Amino acid sequence: MLLAQSVEAANNTYNEGGNAFSTGDTTNVVSLAAISRTAGAYMAEDPIYNIFRWALQTESVFSDESNTQSNSAFADVVVQKALAVARDIGLAAETTVAMHVWMEIAHHVIDSVRDCKDGSRNAIVSIDRAVALWIGQDQQEADPT
Repeated sequence: MLLAQSVEAANNTYNEGGNAFSTGDTTNVVSLAAISRTAGAYMAEDPIYNIFRWALQTESVFSDESNTQSNSAFADVVVQKALAVARDIGLAAETTVAMHVWMEIAHHVIDSVRDCKDGSRNAIVSIDRAVALWIGQDQQEADPT
């Protein structure tokens, strides 16, 4: 998204995806926007998500008449406004990392704790997903960058 040549291209990358696929399905692309837009359904029990969701509900930047998910897609609203109003690709990209990806990492860590408490081996998958988001693409072994 940050490398997009135009706001329209960044918006397309944000809304349509590009490189992330659903688990085990290389035909189902997951968009960055979907992380925020669907968060209310699968992060509803996450304490960190709820702190941000409710702490930010009265901030005017998160007010959006089209947002019918009772403020659950707050990060999406900020990215959409960065692209549509400010036309700032850098702000939209940084917001995506800070508000979408970070919250997704926190969700997977919280999920792993729940799985451990339940005695489930799925905790390993949750940690793996969190680490994959943290490290990102093209990370080389023993390369800290």
